[in-house]
Amino acid sequence: MTVIAVIPARSGSKGVPNKNKLVVAGKPLIGHIVTAARSVKGIDSIILSTEDPELAEIGEKYGAEVLFKRPPSLALDHVSIVEVLVHAVAELSKLNKNFDAILSLQPTAPLLSTRSIQKAVDLWFATKCDSVFTLREVVHNHPYRIQQLDSENCVAPLIPGGEKYLQRQDLPTFYSNSGGLYLRRRELLENWNGNDFCLGKIRKGIPVSEEEAVNIDTMLDLEIFRAIAERGMALS
Repeated sequence: MTVIAVIPARSGSKGVPNKNKLVVAGKPLIGHIVTAARSVKGIDSIILSTEDPELAEIGEKYGAEVLFKRPPSLALDHVSIVEVLVHAVAELSKLNKNFDAILSLQPTAPLLSTRSIQKAVDLWFATKCDSVFTLREVVHNHPYRIQQLDSENCVAPLIPGGEKYLQRQDLPTFYSNSGGLYLRRRELLENWNGNDFCLGKIRKGIPVSEEEAVNIDTMLDLEIFRAIAERGMALS
């Protein structure tokens, strides 16, 4: 059984312009996730999917392969990451690449550790499930604290019964997708119907820390990443 890592990186970004090229703690954003993936056992290849020649050059510098060019039409804001991965699977198949699963790693999650990536890969090899993805614990905006508001300003809880948990620490644990890592069986992507996030029926999760779950969508996210990464450099 073979896993190929695909790192999708495009040049366009509205929240943080050219974020994948930004240098933080001595590396461009894309360099952090490529470096983390290179130390993971069980990954056959690390492939970069991009439409940008400069990003391709950066990726290759840090150890990723650029085997095909992503069409500009798949580098637009509204394009789903699943569409990008479906294209990658098709291109890798044309090159007669042998693989059973695709591990997508977002460069916008640069604090994702080698250890967590390794856990995801090991879990997939052990279970052969449809998908594995990273999760973050819901600390703020807990589902039992979310309210619905109607046109007359009447409020009702999204999930009834949550008011019995008076203290935050008593609330049951919920998780949300962190967005940094998704491992999917090849067949799921080859047969995707375009109507879901292509995770299949048997799904496994890997909880990660708040730091690892940092996803850079805004300038504030970037400054949080910069502070954490530079603190790490100072401590090492």
